[in-house]
Amino acid sequence: ANRNSITDLDAPGTYINSTYLGGGYVLMSGTSMATPHVAGAFALFVQAYKLMNNATPEVSFVEERFKETGKNIYDSASGLNFSRIDVYAAVNSLLTPDILVESPLNKTYESGNIDFNITVDKNLTSAWFSVDGGENASMVNDTNYHYYNTSYPSLGEGEHNVSFYANSSWGVVNSSTVWFTVDLSPPEFLLISPENGSVVNQSRRPGFVFKAWDNFSEQMQCWVWVNGSNQIYLVGENDSVQNNTETLIISNISLEDGNYTWWVNCSDGVWSNTSENRSFSVNAS
Repeated sequence: ANRNSITDLDAPGTYINSTYLGGGYVLMSGTSMATPHVAGAFALFVQAYKLMNNATPEVSFVEERFKETGKNIYDSASGLNFSRIDVYAAVNSLLTPDILVESPLNKTYESGNIDFNITVDKNLTSAWFSVDGGENASMVNDTNYHYYNTSYPSLGEGEHNVSFYANSSWGVVNSSTVWFTVDLSPPEFLLISPENGSVVNQSRRPGFVFKAWDNFSEQMQCWVWVNGSNQIYLVGENDSVQNNTETLIISNISLEDGNYTWWVNCSDGVWSNTSENRSFSVNAS
């Protein structure tokens, strides 16, 4: 009936078979019909919360839970979205444990020895996890809501996933899956030019040429160093090197006559590696 940007909740309010003043029933529509649905939903939710937690929830908590679990309704007349109350989903959310994965996170690790840790929002009868769809591994509870496993076998290099499972004391199981990568190898490179002991006489431009690659990082950051003082960034806006494909040539560096040492340093975000040193001289005359 009436709705705008400050409307908090939606509830059934159209053609409701309602009791009527003077006796009997009549089909009615409007916010007067939706309001008792909201009041009844609050009563049911608060009763369930009290049974589970021996406490009374704040009104704001109930309202937010109704918004989170309700059915999203798009109102084409106003262009707004509303959350229509779903009492069953709201109460069921009290039974379902929320899982916060503390470790591993969605990132790359430099060791295969991973700790598996979660925190939940209610008491559990059990918690476990499965790595790469393998056998279940149990978790230990050190507080009411924290579960861990620090003895899982070391993982090999590559991409992995772990699915955590939490079984609440009400017998409702929830799960959460995280993808992560184990990278045990630093970047590698092949220095091509200038060769060790070579003399450069072409307009004092050595033309630093090398290749770089990494097992898992799609892009790396690499730097050319000359005499330990000139840090020369590589090609591209973000100084990124495409993995395993290109021969990299830096030809816009002009040096004075003299003796030099050059090397390359690359990082894949987890590991950093430095190449051998090579010596060369510049003699434009």
